[in-house]
Amino acid sequence: MERWIQNKEAFPYIKQLPNFCVMCCIENMLKYHGCKKFNQKELLGLLRPGEVPGFKEFRKLLSEILPEFSFVLKESKQADNDTPEKAFKNIKATLDEGIPVAVSFKPRDQNGNPVSQGAHIKVAVAYDDTHIKFFEPEPDYVDFTDYDINNFKLWVNADHHLLIIKKQ
Repeated sequence: MERWIQNKEAFPYIKQLPNFCVMCCIENMLKYHGCKKFNQKELLGLLRPGEVPGFKEFRKLLSEILPEFSFVLKESKQADNDTPEKAFKNIKATLDEGIPVAVSFKPRDQNGNPVSQGAHIKVAVAYDDTHIKFFEPEPDYVDFTDYDINNFKLWVNADHHLLIIKKQ
């Protein structure tokens, strides 16, 4: 049986603007919690010119602007012996609290080798014993994607990031 975020009907399902996956996921998560202050373009506008839009940058900025929320960043590095299993455990625990989780994916092939330089951000919204379900914010469509646990472990290698937004 799938365990969903607390109120799946409240998840806004906003489409991503091209190359705005971080901002789109943050906008969806904030709106899930009832904060309608920022859209994707406004979030990008908070950054200094040339600043890369990542979880670290937004965590710092939004913590100052939105004190009614906590922005928890969980970074895992291969050197720290973190594993995709730990990421899955953290995601499940947060989903069990009813809170969606933004996850940084680095595309990989079947052997676990990186297939591109960048990463993509998706929001975990549900799981069961064998799958994890993500909100897939793309410019052309909005949908959910199920990953079996083994596929998830390929995509989320030991170097991954999780962003959790909670109401204080």
